[in-house]
Amino acid sequence: MKMSELAKKKSVDPSTVSKAVKAAGGRSLRKVERPLLTQRHRDLRLDRCRRILSDLKHNGDRVVFFSDEKTFTVDPVYNKQNNRVICFGNVSNVIRSVSKTNTSASVMMLGIVASTGDKMPPIWFPTGYRLTGADYLELLKTKVLHRSPR
Repeated sequence: MKMSELAKKKSVDPSTVSKAVKAAGGRSLRKVERPLLTQRHRDLRLDRCRRILSDLKHNGDRVVFFSDEKTFTVDPVYNKQNNRVICFGNVSNVIRSVSKTNTSASVMMLGIVASTGDKMPPIWFPTGYRLTGADYLELLKTKVLHRSPR
């Protein structure tokens, strides 16, 4: 229940409820978005995880590659709620404005780690490059598989 709703229900000030919750050792937390998982989905995930673990356990000589790609952008992160300006007197628009572009400059990086603990140096892609499935497979064949011991 929200503190403001509880305050209305009890006909007290919201700050009174807030202080009482704090004194009792509670705290107000923001809600977090999570995927809606039914029991069937949870069971399916658990079954898949068990299969993967069993497969890795029974095929210990196989090398598995774990990869992740990350896109870095140049535009700064700005949150209206938290990034504020304190000023006294006249306010200049230059101080209050934040520059923003429609398409910020970005660069993409791909990192790959093997199940044996071997790491590959990061692969950097040019600005605006879109990594497709075919490109990814070609990259694995040319740059990754020829480096790893079989």
